[in-house]
Amino acid sequence: DDPLNFDRIHSALSQPPIKLIIFTVISLPLFHWAHRFRFTLVDVGLKSVSTLIAVLCYGVAIAGTIVSAVILWNI
Repeated sequence: DDPLNFDRIHSALSQPPIKLIIFTVISLPLFHWAHRFRFTLVDVGLKSVSTLIAVLCYGVAIAGTIVSAVILWNI
């Protein structure tokens, strides 16, 4: 049997605990990236626009989290 068989992967991803794990594995690194990238830009010298940077970075993380939730919900 092929381990990457569509039916096998789809049946595994259809289980709610697996969806929760995949959602966590996707969303937590997005927020980690947003936090690190925000403070990297502030440390580089963009302190005057730190609020805008925070809104953009965390906004991207929230958008990615919502997209992953919608995709996982529809599986």
